[in-house]
Amino acid sequence: MNKGATVEEKLHIAEQGLASENPLRVYGDTLPAVFPLELLVPEVRQQTPAVGQRVTRPDGRMHGLGQTRYIDDMAFPGMLYAKIKRAGVASARIV
Repeated sequence: MNKGATVEEKLHIAEQGLASENPLRVYGDTLPAVFPLELLVPEVRQQTPAVGQRVTRPDGRMHGLGQTRYIDDMAFPGMLYAKIKRAGVASARIV
């Protein structure tokens, strides 16, 4: 598009671009650049590769066999233990 084009000519060119089969056009002082729509949206597999796939947890087998060790199952030498004593009755005092 040349710089000396009138407003009506620019509007006419823009309307032709909107009505064409290639909807994404960038107009400027140079030739229009066309961006195909297919390249703008990645395939579904590229967006979400994990959907529909099995996931193996590294600790899944241990959980299934009941062999998972939690922090409460561990004992260390010289380890201190504590327990919280709460009142069995509301508003009661522990003496």
